[in-house]
Amino acid sequence: MATEKVFPFDFWVFYRDYITPSKLSKKKKTKKQPVTASESGAGTFDYSEYEKLFPILKEIHHETARVSGVYCEYIKKLIREGRIGNAVKYWDSYNVIKRFGGNIYFQHITVVWFRSSERWMLGKGRSRATVGGNFAPPAVHI
Repeated sequence: MATEKVFPFDFWVFYRDYITPSKLSKKKKTKKQPVTASESGAGTFDYSEYEKLFPILKEIHHETARVSGVYCEYIKKLIREGRIGNAVKYWDSYNVIKRFGGNIYFQHITVVWFRSSERWMLGKGRSRATVGGNFAPPAVHI
């Protein structure tokens, strides 16, 4: 039995290798590399006034390839940009994913996982529109 090294999920690589080459992908200008935290002002921003609305900001995220780490960084980015309504949408999406699958790695989210979570949400009385709206993955460039 051969073993393969599993690398942490990287949105930039996924976007570059799978989304951009797709014929269905909307062509737009993309940055060569993601913006670093120091370039975006992430290191100096005070999130304390948002911690009550977004408890994820108080959590410790040891692994950035897990759902909580990715969503937390993206929510922080939206807050820094003043896009609080979008941050709330992603907070809701994170909560649905966490309730169904826990703090899983993004590479474990598959078509089968999505179908199971869809059945789970529909079983709780959610509409198909709500189900679709709750599965908004964070944008590629965090």
